[in-house]
Formats: sequence, C-alpha cells, structure tokens
Amino acid sequence: MTAHAQPPGAPAKLLTVGVYQNPPKIFFDGEGTASGLHIDLIRLIAEREHWQLRFAPCEWQACLKQLEEGRIDLLPDVAWTEQRDKVFQFPSVPALYSWSILYRSRSVAINSVFDLKDKRIGLLENSVQASYFRN
Repeated sequence: MTAHAQPPGAPAKLLTVGVYQNPPKIFFDGEGTASGLHIDLIRLIAEREHWQLRFAPCEWQACLKQLEEGRIDLLPDVAWTEQRDKVFQFPSVPALYSWSILYRSRSVAINSVFDLKDKRIGLLENSVQASYFRN
C-alpha cells in the first residue's frame, strides 16, 4: 500500500476498504464493526495519514473483483501471486504472513499430513492456500 500524507488543512482522503470474514485477520464482528489484525493496522495508518475509511462488506471473490474494478481502494489479507502482482499493488513487506489451520472432527485421527489421504477436505475456492495444499 502506497500513500502520501495529506497536507495540513486538506480534506481527509476517503478510502473504501473491502472486508470479508476471515477472523482473526479481518472480519465484521457481531455488532457489524470491521475488526481484526489488518483492520487495526489500517486504522492506525489512516489516523496518521488523515484518511477517512469506509468499510464495505464483500465475499472473498467479490472483494477481489471489486478491487480490480476500482470499486474498493484497499483489500487487506491478499496473498501474493504472479498473476495478482500484474493487477494489484502489493507492499514490499507484508503486514502478516498467511497460515492455514486444519479443523477435524474429534472422531477423526490426524497426526501427520499422511493421515489426510482419502479424506474429504473443504478449502476456500480459488485461494492461494488451496493451491498450496493441493500441491
């Protein structure tokens, strides 16, 4: 994310931030307030840069499309890929590295990656993590 400080007395720059449900990084809480690690960081930057923020709810794929079409200005928590790098501007240093968590039923024993063989696994469609997992 590249930005320049507003000159004193200039009106605050309004930025629309896409928000989807991916706690604890980014989400709307039970009261409809944008929350999460990335949201906290964006709010801090906005305060320093004198930005005004508008948080727009969207589903993951819709968020990416809206960013590409310029209907939102910022979308936190987007994993870098060569294809996305051709379309979007990424920071040189990520705010947070991505991780994946595997949830299972208590009745299913998973002690190593080999225990996943022949198991049905749900993944976020078209996500970078899904691609890594399949590979």
